[in-house]
Amino acid sequence: MRMHLIPLALLLFVIAVTDSWLYYRWRKKVEKTWLRAMYWLPTLLFVAFLAYITLCADRFATYKLAAQVIWGFWLLFLIYVPKMLYAIFDSVSILFHTLFNIRPKIISRIGSVLAVCTVIMLVCGALSGRKRVHVKQVAIQVAGLPTAFDGFTIAQFSDAHIGNWNNHTKTIEKMVRLINEQQPDMIVFSGDMVNNFSDELTGYDTIFNKLYAPYGKYAVLGNHDYGDYTRWESKELRDQNLQQTKQGIRNLGFDLLLNEHRTVAIDSQKIDIVGVENWGVPPFKQYGDLDAALQNTADSVPKILISHDSSHWRAEVIGNESIFLTLSGHTHAAQIGIITKHIHWSPSKWIYPEWEGLYKEDNQYLYVNRGLGYVGVPLRIGVPPEITLITLEHQK
Repeated sequence: MRMHLIPLALLLFVIAVTDSWLYYRWRKKVEKTWLRAMYWLPTLLFVAFLAYITLCADRFATYKLAAQVIWGFWLLFLIYVPKMLYAIFDSVSILFHTLFNIRPKIISRIGSVLAVCTVIMLVCGALSGRKRVHVKQVAIQVAGLPTAFDGFTIAQFSDAHIGNWNNHTKTIEKMVRLINEQQPDMIVFSGDMVNNFSDELTGYDTIFNKLYAPYGKYAVLGNHDYGDYTRWESKELRDQNLQQTKQGIRNLGFDLLLNEHRTVAIDSQKIDIVGVENWGVPPFKQYGDLDAALQNTADSVPKILISHDSSHWRAEVIGNESIFLTLSGHTHAAQIGIITKHIHWSPSKWIYPEWEGLYKEDNQYLYVNRGLGYVGVPLRIGVPPEITLITLEHQK
């Protein structure tokens, strides 16, 4: 996906200021001109890399190239985030020296420690954090839940972004094994199976078809599944790719809900499973049509909605009390955060009011899955890939 101007300008600013400051601090210790010139070589390479991404990323012909390019972003973060932290603390130390004629070395040392810790986190986040799939257990009490569905379990996963794994299937195989170990009654995938290209799914049908749930496997499309983040030579090619992606998801064993619903019955008691196409706040497109998906359903039948973007819940779902649960993804919890018993934080909260976990408004629930895959930078720190096992309980 082509970089927008604001993040591009921010990255270039960080690179320019950080490298200029460190060069200013370092140049007096190096006498040879050629060594000073070599200092700027990584800067020029990263600027060229960002220019390439900005101008050409939406022209990538294959998902494999895109999967390799994102490691360039990881390398950029690995180098410049620690350098930026050290530069900030070093400049504060210089400021103290200028204002108070003292030089507290502890400030620069703190910057050095933070820089080293950041390198360790970025390496661990890439090598292990993005692969450490875990199962999160969630129980919700539902007023008016048909008694036959008391204890009904739903395994949810989201945002696989298959192409970014670049045919390394171990994490997907682990996900399938973990879901089957939970023995769920139903499996739900809440969008973004691919990044752009339908052929990302090639060969994965044998893995996904091992997933089993007696009451079905359901999926919806996410913003990436439409192929909107590449520049197609024609609308026909874009449409062909989309149709192949839809069929590819079906070949994985899922009932793909395109503004549709299905009815699940146990002992003559029913709930509806409703799925909409992607509905997001601009610049994300709104293909979803909740009214169409609900057509010919009865308000008396409780409903579970699968909608990729959690923004949809507050915009259109709240108030329709027949939808007691909405299952979403999309945010990835920004792939970095702190989630403990007392802390629930991620940069995602600056954009999405509901960005990870369980939310409730009156008698309606939203669960936002933090996702299985990754985009942008191949890492996860503090928010590992998630499978959610949701248990429905009849509210007494």
